[in-house]
Amino acid sequence: MPTFIDTFFSGAFTIVDVETTGLGRRSRICEIGAVRVENRVITDTFETIVDPCVPITNSHVHGVTDSMAFGAPGFESVLPKLLGFTFGSVFVAHNAPFDIGMLVAEQERIPECRVGNAQPYVCTVRLGRVAYPGLNSYRLESLTSALEINNNRPHEGLSDAMTTAELLIDLASRLRHRGIHDEKTLRKRVIGTKPIFSDTLPVTLTEVPLKPRSGVTFEGI
Repeated sequence: MPTFIDTFFSGAFTIVDVETTGLGRRSRICEIGAVRVENRVITDTFETIVDPCVPITNSHVHGVTDSMAFGAPGFESVLPKLLGFTFGSVFVAHNAPFDIGMLVAEQERIPECRVGNAQPYVCTVRLGRVAYPGLNSYRLESLTSALEINNNRPHEGLSDAMTTAELLIDLASRLRHRGIHDEKTLRKRVIGTKPIFSDTLPVTLTEVPLKPRSGVTFEGI
């Protein structure tokens, strides 16, 4: 009989990584990368640079410059496509409270757009601590290095999201091998709930073409 962990991780997940204009509380999103995982298989990707409408002060970290962001869609134009991409899935991010907080802050800047009810999410930092207790660091670079998961372009939205997707699949398998499969433990230590996305969007929002950094579309695996 399938355990809770078997059933849960056989579902749909969207792994999201956002890159920002700086490190302060008023920073804006300048890139979004996302990866769809269904039944432990990567099935689709989402990538776009976002015009943050403010100067980007940490281009040295992620490589997104003011000139790259010029002409890119604003967050309000990206949001409908992002909602469609994530629909029906569990939100996942490495250090999820940060990414969720940035997404919520961007939505709250859109008139008449209000974040709705709490949704389930998984933070791979928390998941890593349960799956591999006792490591010195649970930063994405540290975990993936320890597990020999390659990230060719650290701090790029799609690359980090793809790496986190591979990490999620590994960590879910590791939980099973450690015999951690009951719902109570997972909901207490791994699965959280937070308001993440708006339930309704203003009818005035207009979608525009995305601006992927790589210009490469997902061909499947």
